[in-house]
Amino acid sequence: MKPNLYQEKHRIMYYETDMTSRLSLGMLLNLAVLVSEDQIDHLHVGTQLLQGDHIGWVVIQYSIHVNRLPKNNEVVTLSTQSKYYNQFLAEREFLIKDASGKVCAKIDSNWILLNLRTRKLILIKPDLIKPYGAQLVPVLPHLRRPYPIKNQHDTVSRIYRVRYSDIDINHHVNNAKYLNWMCDVLKPYFLVQHVPQDINIKFSHEVKYGTNVTSRVKMIKQDSNTVFTRHEITSNHQISAVANVKWIHKN
Repeated sequence: MKPNLYQEKHRIMYYETDMTSRLSLGMLLNLAVLVSEDQIDHLHVGTQLLQGDHIGWVVIQYSIHVNRLPKNNEVVTLSTQSKYYNQFLAEREFLIKDASGKVCAKIDSNWILLNLRTRKLILIKPDLIKPYGAQLVPVLPHLRRPYPIKNQHDTVSRIYRVRYSDIDINHHVNNAKYLNWMCDVLKPYFLVQHVPQDINIKFSHEVKYGTNVTSRVKMIKQDSNTVFTRHEITSNHQISAVANVKWIHKN
């Protein structure tokens, strides 16, 4: 069975960009969720139907490669398809292309199905995934695990409080918020002078409304043009998300 490819046009709005007029990383993830939600509505397996059974799709990892971040007012094509799944995980791919058809960003991701009442993992039933045209496989294509921060020396951290506006329809913190917290501990001049090329972020524990989270980063400079950052989000002494980012200095 061939995977169902879904795509739509989207104009980058000013509130989706950062101070460089380029799409922010948090909004990049939000656009991925937008096109996935539109696809499940198109396939008539939308959020309202899922929530009627008190279940929801929850992403556990994104692996992102950025060729360039689209600019304010640019019209791009968002596309997504789910190629593979097994009993526990579903794979979903996203592409953002510019008007000439060149790929601006590619996102590979893994998703689980969660009982929204018990917050427990449930098995993916074939009839639920069938509309996507995904193929049942024993093992999904591997997404590399991000390296954690092992040594707290030379790290920078900041504390945030989870607000009501941080919570999404699945009753947990919107995943884009984690990436925003991770970027926010970096200096503004660094973010202006560098662009992300590869982002690998894995989510492990949910963060609750009203709790405090700590965003911590460790920078590893490879050469004059390349910097690697390792990030972690912790709450109640528990790691909630880990990410690695490769940054390239703007020429």
